[in-house]
Amino acid sequence: MPSKPFNLALLAFPIDAVVASSALYFYTGAVTICVCVAAYFVLMRLTRQGECDATCYRAPPSGLSEPNRWTILRKSFRQQLLVMLMYFTTLCLWPPLITEMKSFNCPDLQASGWWPQILLTVFSVVDCVGRLLVPWRCGLTKDSIWKPVFLRMLLIPCIVMTVRQVWFTHDAWSVMFVVLLGLSNGYIGTLTIQFVNESVDSSERAIASSFTGFFLISGLMVGSAVGLVYIHFTHA
Repeated sequence: MPSKPFNLALLAFPIDAVVASSALYFYTGAVTICVCVAAYFVLMRLTRQGECDATCYRAPPSGLSEPNRWTILRKSFRQQLLVMLMYFTTLCLWPPLITEMKSFNCPDLQASGWWPQILLTVFSVVDCVGRLLVPWRCGLTKDSIWKPVFLRMLLIPCIVMTVRQVWFTHDAWSVMFVVLLGLSNGYIGTLTIQFVNESVDSSERAIASSFTGFFLISGLMVGSAVGLVYIHFTHA
């Protein structure tokens, strides 16, 4: 579960050092994502040696050419951008802003540092539930999936206002926003990735998936950077 590293970070710090433990968790995730992006580019430059010689190479059937990577990217580019936007929204809110949400009705949970941990656990649980609901698409297709992806971005101002204690000053709002964020991350996020494969031919899906990995990691990295900037200016 994604909240377990945060639990360990919280336990490793004193009870009054929730901000420090949350920052450690967030910085670790940001560094991990940067390393993954760097590893992706390194792997793309590697040459495969000793895997296959001329005797095991199979030329494509006559009259057919191998799929062109850039043609496949053009065909799936719209869906790839939705994947990037989807995970950008998630990472700019979770975990940096989620851990900054205060409890308005349970001061003991806020004082003990358990409130942000509860919110992160709620996110993890509903995210898992959302992934289990993917077989039921509720009428969503590759041509309409952009609507919930863009609607989901409304959670950004809602959660920011909750953190700033504007309008949404009840714990029920905080829990509802976290549930919507986690559930949509598991459900809509998985569907956007599936629709990438449905936007190309079956023979092109392997190449399309490699681009999906790049756009997904890019969304995570940019979202993490936005969250990092927010944390920096909030605690400056």
